[in-house]
Amino acid sequence: MIKFQLCYQIPHTYNTYVATQLLTPIKPEYDWDENDNLILRYTYKFMPKGIIT
Repeated sequence: MIKFQLCYQIPHTYNTYVATQLLTPIKPEYDWDENDNLILRYTYKFMPKGIIT
């Protein structure tokens, strides 16, 4: 299932996985610390195949 990206192992855990298709569509309430977040921006000179615009 990991090979086909149907589930993902939770980092730093043993034998604990998330199957995204089983998650609820309702976003849970979560307080996020807005300070000191890393923001990445990728710039391409061409549009790679598979990127949805």
